[in-house]
Order: sequence, then structure tokens, then C-alpha cells
Amino acid sequence: MATNIIIPKFGWMMTEGTIVKWHKAEGDYVAEGDVLFEVTTDKSVMDVESNQEGYLLKVLVPEGGSGKVGETVAYMGEEGEDVSALVSESPASAEETAPAKEAAPAEAEVKAAPKTAAGGKVLASPAAKVLAKKNGIDIQEAFAGEDKIIKKKDVQKYIDEGAVKMSPLARSIADKEGIDVDGIKGTGVNGKIMADDVRGAVSRPAAEVPAAAAATQGQEITGMRRIISERMSQSSNETAPVTYSRRINMENIIALKDTLKARAAEEGVKITLTDVLVKVIATGLTKYKNINVTFSDNIITQHDDVNMGIAVALDEGLLVPVLKAVDKRSIIDIAKEREVVVKNARVGKIAPENMGGGTFTISNLGSYEVDFFTPIIDIPQVAILGIGKTQDEVVVIDKEICIKPMAYFSLVADHRVVDGAPAVEFLGHLKAIIENPIGYIV
Repeated sequence: MATNIIIPKFGWMMTEGTIVKWHKAEGDYVAEGDVLFEVTTDKSVMDVESNQEGYLLKVLVPEGGSGKVGETVAYMGEEGEDVSALVSESPASAEETAPAKEAAPAEAEVKAAPKTAAGGKVLASPAAKVLAKKNGIDIQEAFAGEDKIIKKKDVQKYIDEGAVKMSPLARSIADKEGIDVDGIKGTGVNGKIMADDVRGAVSRPAAEVPAAAAATQGQEITGMRRIISERMSQSSNETAPVTYSRRINMENIIALKDTLKARAAEEGVKITLTDVLVKVIATGLTKYKNINVTFSDNIITQHDDVNMGIAVALDEGLLVPVLKAVDKRSIIDIAKEREVVVKNARVGKIAPENMGGGTFTISNLGSYEVDFFTPIIDIPQVAILGIGKTQDEVVVIDKEICIKPMAYFSLVADHRVVDGAPAVEFLGHLKAIIENPIGYIV
């Protein structure tokens, strides 16, 4: 019996995903554990494996298409099994497969679905729109005058016939100026001709048109950048962030890191200052449990484990993998997992268990020569800690002037949940641990 394949949920905040790549084609045999497709999640790309064996009978959402969590994207079953009835009931392809009901002869002209919208606008199925957008095709221009609802197969035919990929604005400029686009090399994705490519050809013969060296163009944000945009906007709109800062003497914590680093090297483990600070902060949160919470739908949830999110910078955005139960683990154990997780994050392949469930996040920009900054809370968490660079500064200790390695720690807390006093006390507690770690974490 055929079964449906859905978009799974990775992480607390994931509501939809975009299919990046199908690893199997319709008709292919699929073994249990085979990767079926890749899907974008909360800032990452995840492999979705099959939990059964069978044949991929029908793909409903193509590469580049999006769907809600839990939405059916394909069907699997026995070889040659008929799934047309299931497909016709699926929202993802209802317009592609559902046959039109015959109207009574006397009412046919009245009840027949319109082929074009008011004003002559061409109508198209969702799947057709997805494929057209993916290939840079303006359906209104490509199928102008068509007296039918444009379907996916129509768009595919248009592509197969060698249509030039152009942005709508580029096509408009080319038509207006009478430019032959055949000689223009596009600078957009997959060679797509953009507006500036056409503008550069307006005053020159097509044969002499070089590719634009640095085209300025508008581009719709997608994938990870779109998710980051939505999440950051949501955090900014829904939280009441207040920043509390302390300048902290890093001398003793650095000395501890260096000692542990030498020991860990014997086990082939590289310990960083971030690893030590993860343990420090987790230790502090075990005392200030009212900060190790999440807040959603007016419900505050306190967590027994400290699940630490670590902000990782990527070329295409920011990723926050999560290390679970760090309050109960050694610094060497934390360092081992942190190294693997960060490495996987940089190539966009994070295990599901490291994708969600964070209760607190740190963002360490010390290596970027940043003195001080105020990070954005990763909701539904209620606080995040920003760590600046460590640098030698002149300070007064016991009435003596000396030079010490100092760094700014900035705690950003959601005032809807965390009041000022406990936030300041927590930051002070972290200062005490960092400046005198012996007895707290070792």
C-alpha cells in the first residue's frame, strides 16, 4: 500500500521547508535509510531519509518548491502501484491532477472555470508557478494570450524548447530597446540574464557585449537568508530586549584553558576559550534557572538541562547549532562535540539532535576584533550572551595599576520574562566564575 512522504519538523521554530534536491527520481527503488531529498530548515539543509523500502511513485513538490511541515511531498509504494487517487486528493498537486467536472450542457458556458483572470492575466497551477520561478520565467509574458490554465508540463515544455532565462525587468528593457538577447551572457543564477546585463548592451552591438563584471541587481531573498530575516524580525518585534554589560578579567580563565588544552591534546582534542566559557555559563545557569527558560504562547517553560546554542558564522548567513546538557558534561566532552558540530555547520550538514531545543545562546565575536555588541535573542529563548575580544587594558586592582586581559560580556535578556535584578546578578555570577574558576568548574 502506498504511503505518503512528508516534510519533517527539524527544530522548534520550523514551520515550512524548501526542497533543495531530490536524490531519487520517480520510479527509482528506495532502500530503508536511503536519502530521499534535502530540505532547508531553520537556517540549515537537512537530509531526509526513507524509513521504509519501496519505489518512489510520485513527486508532488519539485526542487525549489516549498511546503508546510507535515505536508505530503511524495508517495512511495510497490513498483507500478497506482497512486492517482491519492495524488488527486493532495493539496500540493490538486490543480495538476484533479479532473474538471463536466458541466450540464445548458450551464457549461456559465460554470466553466475561466482560463484567464480579469484583465487578461494568465492563470497557472502552483506547481507551474514554482517551476517557472525556479527557471526565471515570467508566466504572464511566456504564455500571454493562452486560453487555458498553465500547468507544470506547459512550463517544462517551454524550458525544453530553449527559452532564454531572463528576469521580467530584463525582458522588458530588451523589448523596449529592441535588444537581441542571444548574444548576452547573463550574470544571474544559472546564467540568468538580469536587467543590468541588458542595459550594458543598449549602446553596443550584441557581439561586443561582455559579461557584466559587477552587476547591481535586486534579488529576492530565499532559503537560509529568508529564514534568518523572518526569525530576526520576529525576535525584534516580539521581545523586549535589555542589554547588561560587564568588563571581565580573563587572566585566570585563559590560564585554565591553557592547562586543559595541554591535557586534552594528549587525547587529540583541541580546547578553545569558547568550550571553557560554555561550561562556565552552563554552571551559572544551574543557579539562575529563571534565565534557562523558553517563552512561547504566554507560557514560561523551565528546563532541567542547559542546552547551549553556539552562533556560527557562515558565508550565506548564521547558524546556531545546539549542544545538549552541557551543564552535566566535562569541558573536554564539550570540546569534542563542538568541533564536530561546528565543522558540520560550515558545510550545512547538522544532525537533527543539534538543530533545536536550545535554552540559551552565546555569540563570541572575539576573533573578529569586536569590542562590544548586542546580539539578538534566539526565540523562544529569553536571553543571549555576546562576548567581545580579549585585549590588554590598564586596570586598578587592590589600588594597584596593572595590565590585564579584559573582555566585555553583554547579556541581552527579554524583559517580559527576565527582570533587571536577576539579569544583573547572573552576569555578576558569571564574572565571579570567570575570574576565579577553580572550585566552580574544576
